[in-house]
Amino acid sequence: TPALPSAALSGQDESSAPYSETAPDSESSDAAESPAQSEEAPSVDPEPSSADPGVISDISEEIEESLVPVEVSGEISEEETSRETGTDAFTVRINEIMASSSLYFSPFGKASDWVELCNYGDSPVDITGFYLTDNDGKIKKDPPLCGVIEAHGYMLIYAGGEAFREDGVNRMGFTLSKGETVSLFSPDGVLVSSVLIPEKLKKDTSYAYGGIVSGGSADEFSADGYNITAFCTPGHGNGAEGYEDYIKEKDSSLGALVIYELMTVNGEFYAQNGEYYDWVELKNVSGSAIDLSDYYLSDEADEPFEWRFPQRMLAPGKTVLVFCSGKSSLTTSKFMHASFKLGSDAERLIVTRADGTVSDSAYISDITYKGSYGRMDGESGFFYFAVPSPERSNSGGKRFVANSPVPDTVPGIYAAGEKLTVTLVGEGMIRYTLDGSEPNEKSAVYTSPFTVESSAVIRAVAYAENKLPSRIMTAEYLFCAGHDLPVVSIAADPDDLFSEERGICYGEYGDKLANFRQNWERKIHFSLYDTDGGTAFADCGIKLTGEGSRKLPKKSFQLKFRTLYGMSELDYDIFGDGSYTEFKTIKLRAGEDYPLAVFRDELTTSLAADAGMLTQKYRFCVLYINGEYYGIYCFRNKIDEYFIADSEDCDPDDVIIVDYNGSAQYGSKKPFRNMYSFVTGKDMSKAENYAEACEMIDTVSLADWISVQVYTGNRDLGNDRAYRAGDGKWKWLLYDTDWGFHEHSNAYYLLNTYKKSTANIALALLKNSDFRDLFLKRLAVITDVFFSYESVCERCDELSAIIASEIPANSARWRIAAKTWKKSVDELKTFAAVRRDEIIKQTAKRFGLSETEIKKYFG
Repeated sequence: TPALPSAALSGQDESSAPYSETAPDSESSDAAESPAQSEEAPSVDPEPSSADPGVISDISEEIEESLVPVEVSGEISEEETSRETGTDAFTVRINEIMASSSLYFSPFGKASDWVELCNYGDSPVDITGFYLTDNDGKIKKDPPLCGVIEAHGYMLIYAGGEAFREDGVNRMGFTLSKGETVSLFSPDGVLVSSVLIPEKLKKDTSYAYGGIVSGGSADEFSADGYNITAFCTPGHGNGAEGYEDYIKEKDSSLGALVIYELMTVNGEFYAQNGEYYDWVELKNVSGSAIDLSDYYLSDEADEPFEWRFPQRMLAPGKTVLVFCSGKSSLTTSKFMHASFKLGSDAERLIVTRADGTVSDSAYISDITYKGSYGRMDGESGFFYFAVPSPERSNSGGKRFVANSPVPDTVPGIYAAGEKLTVTLVGEGMIRYTLDGSEPNEKSAVYTSPFTVESSAVIRAVAYAENKLPSRIMTAEYLFCAGHDLPVVSIAADPDDLFSEERGICYGEYGDKLANFRQNWERKIHFSLYDTDGGTAFADCGIKLTGEGSRKLPKKSFQLKFRTLYGMSELDYDIFGDGSYTEFKTIKLRAGEDYPLAVFRDELTTSLAADAGMLTQKYRFCVLYINGEYYGIYCFRNKIDEYFIADSEDCDPDDVIIVDYNGSAQYGSKKPFRNMYSFVTGKDMSKAENYAEACEMIDTVSLADWISVQVYTGNRDLGNDRAYRAGDGKWKWLLYDTDWGFHEHSNAYYLLNTYKKSTANIALALLKNSDFRDLFLKRLAVITDVFFSYESVCERCDELSAIIASEIPANSARWRIAAKTWKKSVDELKTFAAVRRDEIIKQTAKRFGLSETEIKKYFG
């Protein structure tokens, strides 16, 4: 089992200052000084040319390639530690704390939190009579500790249960919690060491003095010498040497079936019905064949028997693949599927024998983009791999991932005319780009600070000896202070957006095979600078969205948050009202109205939302791509199963969304087809048939959707979407209404000409007098209340006020005449001024209404 050392005392011959172990021996001890500070800072002039909007001028060619002498973590002397505690009498400190354990076991047989004490002195220390407490300095909480810590040795004190002292094993009577302070006192009440457990400490990670930070960034190193680390070393030194000792000890108790390799974000191996699933490869390291059904796989220590292997013999030295799809029903004779999914940010994987003992376990974090994590034959512990090798021997792995560079000047928005000096701090060699592309081993070498005077995007990666390259750091400096809207910045390889070979935006208007018509996705870095000072950052994917708008110069985008890029979802209050705070996808919509009023769709959908219809939320922003201004955009929800689930408070798996011809966008099309066949195939004028239809359809939702289409005269009806949440009724949602508020004639285009699935359902139901009455009443409410002339004018004024300050720059960017916007807004109001009379006239003709009926519905 992956147990802590059975003996609580250890006398390892470690350095008296284990914090220094976090830095490679090749690094300079005084390298914390900024590199080449005395050199003249090269000027960055990243002003894009009109011919190539994605390119930013490169740094001066005079920069010479060299290593960056930057220290990852500074050495803290023992004298400084003693002074901090207020005594020179003891050479003992709290060295490492585990406050939420599921993978680390105590001698008492259960997963246990623990506190590790270190004697960094040259002589043994008898700690008999010392106290550990989390009780605000009230030291008489537990019976005193007992035992001796050898010189340069360690002692583990376990947490939870009744206090226990026997044979040098100490257990505290209290538990450990984030946000509390753990203190060690001498028998006479002198504070020897004290540590505040950080709130952001995750499960199965520790807070360690000199703890290893792998795959993080230089600013994650704590000033007091303690770091949050996934490389826990209970009973051993906290540096690389101590970690190697610990994993050798841990692996000595491995079972026959071990975790050999895993990939938490798979997009290239073993496609199954067009889908890719995370996978784990397991290996039989024993000398005999094993029956896999004697083993279980789980991602939760509290549920070790979560998924059982099917019965199958695995020969010695052979491996087996399991796909973590969350759908065990997909298991075939060729592929095994577990009932859970994995994630790259912080997960655990446990292999358990049928008798409950652990055969192997892994804490999963910081796996690099398209990389994997696993073992190498003849080595202890786990390694990171840049290139996965499922069903092949693993080689070339690195124990750690280099820490990402960090800029000393905070990225963000600055006023025009400011002059910045930006120094990058990191380990090993730093390579960078200035055009938005991701740096690689061929990119320019960073040697000295940048001078930045206009909008620039700096992207950098660290290459350190015996480590995988770091994650890419992106630092954007936008000289655009003064925006009244949130600012979105995208850093992307210009070729990914604009090149003929792979650019998602490239293509001519009439080219049916143009790139912009493809469903391509590219990796970018997304930054949000909110008006209230809030920020959000993420690596994510970008795709085009929309149909007709794709061919226009100003494209609409959707941002895809996936574990593939490092973040499975964006956790941020995008709309600023708490309505939606978690996003798998977020749209940056330009729409087809951007050369006119800009907000035509927001006008229609917001008024419809006032009437109780389900519509997308909206919030205007401005967009920069690689430092270049792209004008006004609007955040919108993506119409998918997650949006419906949030809106209807149900599970995403229970959502069905169908399009204008009844094809399922999400879920099964069969329930909709059954409903459609019944409604259009039965005589709805009969009360019993209509009553049954009302059990399947939310008739108010349908009537309101039709009413808004009629009022606005929308002729772009390909965005007809019906949905069902759980076992509820079918409802309709309204979105993409840029072609409304244009057409005055033929308000009933939907029913007279279009005649797709929703129209056919409506035509069938309108044969029933009750539904006809409901529709006319709802049409009157929509026309006279929610879309009244006064309501439309008031909403136009509200929306105009939000974006007015941005209109001049937006118009200039997209070469729109300055007077066009004001004229287009006035046309919306003019449309509303006459629309009521037009609706009454066309409705009376469509339904043959008498004067009495017109007065009944419209007054």
